[in-house]
Amino acid sequence: MNKEPTPEQIKEFWEWCGFRVGQIGSAVTWYSPTGAIIFGYPPRDLNNLFKYAVPIARKTIKKACNPPRNSGRHSYDTRHWTRCLFDKWLDEVLIRGKDPAIALFWALWAVMKEATDANKTG
Repeated sequence: MNKEPTPEQIKEFWEWCGFRVGQIGSAVTWYSPTGAIIFGYPPRDLNNLFKYAVPIARKTIKKACNPPRNSGRHSYDTRHWTRCLFDKWLDEVLIRGKDPAIALFWALWAVMKEATDANKTG
């Protein structure tokens, strides 16, 4: 997917990554998990995606792959699912010629949506 995300998707994504939205005067600001103040949306570049979103995605995958012992669900190898995520991203970039940052955003978006949907049902 090479389309731009909507403002609602961008907001939901950065909040999932630990950013908080705020306001200074009339300017919309974002507060990063490290405390930095950003005016407007945080840039969706590879630096920010790897700094903030990839660690959250890895934790999400690890949690999904290692359910509590008494849950009745099976454990899975987190390395397999992390590899699948990055294989999908590399396929979009190298084979299909997609923008690397947008392709990574959508791969991480899929992890986020899967996790939030699983939390709603279970």
